[in-house]
Amino acid sequence: MSHLEAAENVTTNNPFDSDVQLSESDFQSLDENQLQRTRQPNGDLPVVTFFLLVHATDRGAFAQTK
Repeated sequence: MSHLEAAENVTTNNPFDSDVQLSESDFQSLDENQLQRTRQPNGDLPVVTFFLLVHATDRGAFAQTK
């Protein structure tokens, strides 16, 4: 982050301000083509695993679970 005014912004629990180290194996998928999938037949958004963590509980506050 090169243009962040830390004194004027809350940056708590942001991944860029963390000591957590992630690798490709920490994610269920890094296939960005999933983001171009069509909606499901009922109109719901497509199911994607792109950028979801494999073990969300191991990765702190910014980890999301399904």
